[in-house]
Amino acid sequence: MIRLENIYKCFADKDVLSNVSMIIEKDKVNIINGPSGCGKTTLLNLISGIDTEYTGTITGIPKHISYLFQEDRLLPYFNTLDNVMFTLPESLDKEHKLKLAKKYLDALGLSNEYKTYPRKLSGGMARRVAIARSLAHPAQLLLLDEPFNGLNIELKHIVMDLILSGLNQMDQTIILVSHDQIILDYIKNKNIIDINI
Repeated sequence: MIRLENIYKCFADKDVLSNVSMIIEKDKVNIINGPSGCGKTTLLNLISGIDTEYTGTITGIPKHISYLFQEDRLLPYFNTLDNVMFTLPESLDKEHKLKLAKKYLDALGLSNEYKTYPRKLSGGMARRVAIARSLAHPAQLLLLDEPFNGLNIELKHIVMDLILSGLNQMDQTIILVSHDQIILDYIKNKNIIDINI
């Protein structure tokens, strides 16, 4: 269980998060909900450790974290397969990395794009590569910031099923930010956490 207590975060003179407290449950998809600009992405950055400038306490963060950002952040000089393999732990041998990368790329309909570079991918395909990269990484905590952007409804369901598979099979803690109501309704085992400005 991850616990946030009395989190306060500001940028310059603007309060982004003020007195935010919550419990992140391990056996559910934790959905961070709130209006645009309320600090959902900032909250993920604090939980991930990317941003350490805040007051309050965050406890229970596991060692291994995978973070899907809103931006795809693909490496332009790496092909699709290498983009996924590059972020996998050095402790895994090359064969295992290759197997993991292909597993998630194939599940997301990208089996014919292993050697394609980011500049040749459509927006939706690039998003799927970024998703494959985050899901392939063996993590105890999975942070997903608007993962469904640019995907059709069929692909959204495939992605959500892969996310739920990680929850059930890999004992992950999952934190999801999304405004996609169709997908949010699709998730049965969830913990909705509201944040307001």
